[in-house]
Amino acid sequence: MSHIGEFELIGRISASVNVPQGVTGIGDDCAIIPQHSGLDTLVTTDLLIEDRHFLLSDVTPEQLGWKSAAVNISDIAAMGGRPVASFLSIALPKGLDAEWVDRFIAGFNKLSGRFGVPLLGGDTSASPDKLFINVTVLGECPHGQAVLRSGARPGDLICVTGFLGDSAAGLKLVLERAGGNQQPVQGYDEATRSRPWLREREGPSRQAGRDERSEGLAHHTPDPASMLISRHYLPVPRVELGQQLAALPGVHAMMDISDGIASDLRHILNASAASTVANRARSNFTPDTLPGNMRLASLNGTLPCKIPTSELDLAQMSMDSGQVSALGAEIDLKALPLSEELRAVCAERGWDAAELAVSGGEDYELLFTAAPGTPLPEGCTVIGRIVDSGSEPGMRCEEPGTTDGGPRTKNGGPAIRWVGSDKDFKGFTHF
Repeated sequence: MSHIGEFELIGRISASVNVPQGVTGIGDDCAIIPQHSGLDTLVTTDLLIEDRHFLLSDVTPEQLGWKSAAVNISDIAAMGGRPVASFLSIALPKGLDAEWVDRFIAGFNKLSGRFGVPLLGGDTSASPDKLFINVTVLGECPHGQAVLRSGARPGDLICVTGFLGDSAAGLKLVLERAGGNQQPVQGYDEATRSRPWLREREGPSRQAGRDERSEGLAHHTPDPASMLISRHYLPVPRVELGQQLAALPGVHAMMDISDGIASDLRHILNASAASTVANRARSNFTPDTLPGNMRLASLNGTLPCKIPTSELDLAQMSMDSGQVSALGAEIDLKALPLSEELRAVCAERGWDAAELAVSGGEDYELLFTAAPGTPLPEGCTVIGRIVDSGSEPGMRCEEPGTTDGGPRTKNGGPAIRWVGSDKDFKGFTHF
């Protein structure tokens, strides 16, 4: 990159972006975005690292640009918001030239343009070794209407959009090829990888879900393996469906599926249990009911009677005093929405389709809970229910210490019953 320099590189990127009227984008120290009354601003950021999140030797620049935008826009979709702007910081190792960057930005803009999300700034740098990509996306939603992870209630139905497991199977196929496995990925050659974004339909139906996940394939009917790899590299965020779900009063909690529902569902259970206990703590705790050290602080006048602490602090205080609330879940593995392509490839290779669907991740579908009777949009599947694991017969809590950041009950963490299997599935963890 040294032959063109930083500012020419930034100029090339800026020239490829269409900035809306009234917005100031690349070129100043900050972007300027007009604010609107009655809306909340949503902010999300994600980091992608070569050999941790992608194989540079396998993914095309266009595919990597597309996915870099998609994983962040999906977070906005999971809150029921509308994405409005993106910011990209990228550290480039030697060997990646200006043409590679042009192709990366083309993929980034192709997906972003689909949802009207202009690239308004960021940063560039050289990297001594690996490629690093950091993207921040801003979004907006009506004030107080963002759907959080923390609203799930006992009795809620657990639902997902689209199909599960396709991306995880696509990744297995990529790693299989990279590792020189003897089972080749038929029909997925360099010519297939070089044809991005030939279909541009989005809709909530199961069939439309199949079409919109085929962005990197030609107009001919692809083989199942090629389709799964395309779904791994070219996910389409569920922005419109997220907004539809957020408008339904019965939808209580939502997040996107990035680490697999075996992991992401536990995030919802932890956050919702913490919220329930914290709400109870706000109304129940007085100086006389505080733990000893906090009671002393209150008596000394250094702690107010109304505790202005975080939900996690309040929840932990409540659990320390024996006021335990533990949410669990029951998932019917036979109800999981599995694509025909996933079933075919798993049957051919002897893979466990259900395990890929619950543990694999990177589907970037939506996982949400809803009250029974909520009219769900087409393309949503009920796969289980939220339960009170303290009162549900046969529910077992995880061993203490298996925390992902949420407060723990005295007996451990959230319990999930996988109906149809005796496995205790786990999703992806970042550390």
